[in-house]
Amino acid sequence: MAGKNQSIDWSTLWKKDDWMSVWIGFLILIIFMAGAAFRLPSWKWMTDNAVSEKMGGWQKDIRVAH
Repeated sequence: MAGKNQSIDWSTLWKKDDWMSVWIGFLILIIFMAGAAFRLPSWKWMTDNAVSEKMGGWQKDIRVAH
């Protein structure tokens, strides 16, 4: 049996890019577990009239920009 003593190089835990992605992932998990949240946009169905009203506003904005 080979009695070679293998030690762990602890500096690779923060110097290698593979480990950096692990630490960033842990950091993101900790932030969200601490209570941070982000708000998603609220999507809803629109009627044809609502779409036409918005498109009319877009056309006005385009005319003003030119």
